[in-house]
Amino acid sequence: MEITPTYYFTRDGYRLWRYHQDKLSGIKRLERNPNVLDQVLFWKAYLTKPANMFAAEYPFLKFGELQEFRLEAGINEEVWLGHEEEKAAEEIKASLRDLPLFRQ
Repeated sequence: MEITPTYYFTRDGYRLWRYHQDKLSGIKRLERNPNVLDQVLFWKAYLTKPANMFAAEYPFLKFGELQEFRLEAGINEEVWLGHEEEKAAEEIKASLRDLPLFRQ
């Protein structure tokens, strides 16, 4: 299974809203990597939570831990942060140190 965080804008909860692309592109401009990572971690927690006395375990589908791996290549954070406003870049740098994905 692959988790791809996104938004689905509807007009009635089912049918796609006519201007959904405008809203989606607006959110994508506002979100940063930490926001997307938070969404992935939320779904991981939700999909792997154990059964309890109010909800029985679903026997047909089980989820384990997120797959972790190291790459020999990466993105130079300093280069892409250079396109951000100074205050935003500092906030992003500080938040990256707290994320398990970016620890070494």
